[in-house]
Amino acid sequence: MALLAEIANRLIASTQGIGGLPGTTAVTDTGWTIYQSIMPATTAPSIAILETGGFAPLWKTALNFPTFQVQVKAARLDYGTGRAKLAAIQTELHGIGNRILTESGSTGGQWYVGIQAEGDALSLGYDNNDRPTLAQNYLALRSRTT
Repeated sequence: MALLAEIANRLIASTQGIGGLPGTTAVTDTGWTIYQSIMPATTAPSIAILETGGFAPLWKTALNFPTFQVQVKAARLDYGTGRAKLAAIQTELHGIGNRILTESGSTGGQWYVGIQAEGDALSLGYDNNDRPTLAQNYLALRSRTT
């Protein structure tokens, strides 16, 4: 199971209306597109989930410690909406624990001991079209077994 797909599916399934994958009705309903491993230069508003490496597993444990970053790109000069979306994502992800997260359409999944925000929002500045991009980093404690 892929970390990015599991996190994306969690955001899609959110009762807060976080966003949806490209081409789905969730994008139409929320106005936000969720991408995995890329933040397209031409699309906004959008959310990107990016792997950032993580930490080595502890010896003789069944846990991995992947890290990831969530980026939010808002519409032109709309920093406040981008910041609010990032806060909604933090509410959805920070503190998740002791549950299975699955990819969309999957019946299996991976056990997450916990997901923790690693600090607050970080502004990555504005692109050439004056669209603000913000980011937040996360640490997951994820089982190597199902």
